[in-house]
Amino acid sequence: MIKKDSRSRSRRLRKKLHVGEFEVKGFTIKLTFKESQDESHFQAFMQDFFHQAIEQKGLLFSGWGTAESFQGLVMTDQRYSSVEETQRQQVIVWLNDHPLIASATASELLDAYYGATL
Repeated sequence: MIKKDSRSRSRRLRKKLHVGEFEVKGFTIKLTFKESQDESHFQAFMQDFFHQAIEQKGLLFSGWGTAESFQGLVMTDQRYSSVEETQRQQVIVWLNDHPLIASATASELLDAYYGATL
């Protein structure tokens, strides 16, 4: 396990480990659909989600799910860059405004490489 608070690391090593000034922030999302979607509606939603809520805001998404619900991690597409709170809010608003979504929740900004527990 990597200790994030070790101060004896060189700048180069901190950068490789994404700790200290190179820590990357992201957030997790979890959502459920109002009703189970057939494959074509699910694919159409995912295309809209990736294009409008993720790619246009300079973000990346990694996740998993089904036509009933899915969850994942959102982070920026810039190396050593963190998600800003405004980007997080924009994704939440987009999901909550979508007519197929029953509920959407997002975590606070957390360490994208080591999670919230470290």
